[in-house]
Amino acid sequence: MNTKKKKLPIQGFLEYVDVIDRKNRVIGKVLLHDIHEKKLPHRTSHILIFNTRRDKLFLQKRGPDVFVYPGYWTSSASGHVGSGQSYRQTAVRELREELGIECDLKYIGYYWLDLEGNNERNAVFVGYSDGPFVFEEEDVPGGKWFDMGYLIGKYRKIKTCPFFRVTFEYYLKKVEG
Repeated sequence: MNTKKKKLPIQGFLEYVDVIDRKNRVIGKVLLHDIHEKKLPHRTSHILIFNTRRDKLFLQKRGPDVFVYPGYWTSSASGHVGSGQSYRQTAVRELREELGIECDLKYIGYYWLDLEGNNERNAVFVGYSDGPFVFEEEDVPGGKWFDMGYLIGKYRKIKTCPFFRVTFEYYLKKVEG
């Protein structure tokens, strides 16, 4: 599978994240760059934002310069959990940074992902907002609302990144199931 992966940059990866074991216990702390370079297990938060009618899901368009899956559709917001931070703190921060919003978040659960060198424990949150969204980061050039009926049938056929696919399948199993 061609992931269109670029060389992992140093700039922007100078924050610390915790290395964890399979029981989610912290066993070390390294720079975010090293987490991916050395393929170490770590924590991330994924947030799915639905409109208030709950019939549409907002997907973020990955920027053209991100190091993996540039230009692909992905979760509404997501991010690495900083060292010493919680999954929820990360979810709140990422919503603010990537979409410019705040909303109540419901924790759905977590899953382990071991895909293409990423070994992550992903916490999944759901929130509801009609926007408007503000895109200020280079990594997030925008996004779009997708009708849930369409998305459920087509999410594997449109240009979605595999990390979103696993998150969406987890959501469907846990909530829509």
